[in-house]
Amino acid sequence: MILIKTYKSGPINLILIKIIFRVLILQSIGVMVVKILCIGAGLVIFSIYSDCDPFETKAIKNLDELLPMYVMDMASFIPGFAGLFLSGIFSAALSGLSASLNCLAATIYQDFISPFIPNSTSQERVSLYLKLLVVILGILAIACVFIVEKLGGLLALTFSLLGITGGPLLGLFSVGMLAPMVNSKGALYGGITSLIVTGWIITGSLWYKMKGIITYPTLPVSTHGCDENIMNIFNATITNQSIINMTDNAIEQDEPLVLYRISFYWFVSIGVFIVFAVGIIVSYFTEEDKPLNRDCISPFMQFLLKQEEDEPPKYDTIEKAKRIVNEN
Repeated sequence: MILIKTYKSGPINLILIKIIFRVLILQSIGVMVVKILCIGAGLVIFSIYSDCDPFETKAIKNLDELLPMYVMDMASFIPGFAGLFLSGIFSAALSGLSASLNCLAATIYQDFISPFIPNSTSQERVSLYLKLLVVILGILAIACVFIVEKLGGLLALTFSLLGITGGPLLGLFSVGMLAPMVNSKGALYGGITSLIVTGWIITGSLWYKMKGIITYPTLPVSTHGCDENIMNIFNATITNQSIINMTDNAIEQDEPLVLYRISFYWFVSIGVFIVFAVGIIVSYFTEEDKPLNRDCISPFMQFLLKQEEDEPPKYDTIEKAKRIVNEN
């Protein structure tokens, strides 16, 4: 019924394109604002601590602690401001986490549990199942904290984990819009191959990063601007740390594969490239699908379509909607 009403109010494709376009514009504006604020905060923090790096002096144990430390230093004269700022960060993180847990629990229930649940099951029982799934997923998320803390900064970890699924997904969407020569089998095998290869590369990269063999360069910092008390603490701890590093370097001598040393910024691009490469090769050696709808291919790639693919298929979504409307 939603499809029929949408069709009566106007062309379905045009309405969907307008909605998607507006959503993308709003999302892009929000992402740009957040990125600009994050970059600005990072530049300010670097300008303040570049002469006395808290990480070098062991004042903090992780680079992700720089922002809370900066807020504590700069806003300590305002009563309650530092706590308000940190509570705002944790509130935003928890709200996003709760939405993700609820969405993941609903997806797991719908795809893997509901087929085995009788149709007569009450909504109260379904709600109970969903709540139990959220609790289980929350416990797993808490358990993953002990692993995540050994994998470096959150930015690199986020981009790395996103590359495992983000690359194949973006590749499948892109190959569907830009490569009309790729059939369903090519897209399927391309997506699976991309998922396996990117998963292997990212897992190996995270493993060597956890062992401290792979590190990412940072902006140049020093400890020349630190006061005498901080330097005394630093000099007392740097000797022990040097001994530990020398021991670790003596033990770890294996050189990681060159693929593991690729920057985490390229993981998504690698996944997209694998989908296109494997999809085109597999499609070349397999039979073609039925003719494509020209409107489903990006305009600047429609020159790759064959002549018989200029006409839309006989039973696409709009035609089905027309037939339903005429029958009713």
